[in-house]
Amino acid sequence: MIALFQTYPFLLDAVIAGLVVALVTGAFSVIVLLQRLAFMGVGIGHAAFGGVAIGWVAGISPLGSAMLFAMGVATAIHWAATRGRLPDDSVIGIFFSAAMAFGVLLVGLYPAPTPDLMGFLFGDLLAVTHADLELLVPAGVGLLILAGVLFESWTIMSFHEDLARTAGLATGRLKLLALLGLAMATVLAIKMVGVVLASALLIAPAATARRWSHRPFVLLLSSLGVAVTGTLGGIALAWRFDWPVGATIVLVLTTLFLASLAFKGSAIAAR
Repeated sequence: MIALFQTYPFLLDAVIAGLVVALVTGAFSVIVLLQRLAFMGVGIGHAAFGGVAIGWVAGISPLGSAMLFAMGVATAIHWAATRGRLPDDSVIGIFFSAAMAFGVLLVGLYPAPTPDLMGFLFGDLLAVTHADLELLVPAGVGLLILAGVLFESWTIMSFHEDLARTAGLATGRLKLLALLGLAMATVLAIKMVGVVLASALLIAPAATARRWSHRPFVLLLSSLGVAVTGTLGGIALAWRFDWPVGATIVLVLTTLFLASLAFKGSAIAAR
């Protein structure tokens, strides 16, 4: 393994990036599951394309601009849903469509050769650079700290928001922080699997782990394990068979989910 990394140093960068993203998405996957934010993950993933376009036009890091843009969209969604008393899915649908349309328009109007968007749409983990890691690793560590500090409060709020409010928790602020964290986690996932597939990393780990435990802390640890296993397994298979990395990771995670359904069902039938 060491010899492999010495021969292909970019592979080590990809594995480090993959592990960081897997831990972050594995943690926030539980929040997505408990607070029913799956559509939010899909929406933010597509909305981040607008931030990617801004980064490309401005000549700055697309990852950084996408992260800031996604956080802005998440804040706008929270404000609009609260202000207008509208269902979250309606507001998300409006904002993510508008944000992605803005990105398409910006790319179309800019007088320069169109960039290669395939890496942003479907991921390009093996193209991760040291500059990407300098942003990705600190952001990932910060998100893991945020999830660790607020996980209990988010869990309480997800089970009974009125009770959490009665207990003195600032539910509005906690929800906004959850959305901002989810936005950042989604952008990190885009670097690995792209805009189109990013939501899979925020849904599959906890959905798979939920088959085995409903206790929040065990669910969190299991989700982290599923995310890391799916990511490393996907990277290994993609490297071995020369497959697209992002798509392979998503298919491995899907296979783990289907296996959890099959084995859990078999275990129940055996009783």
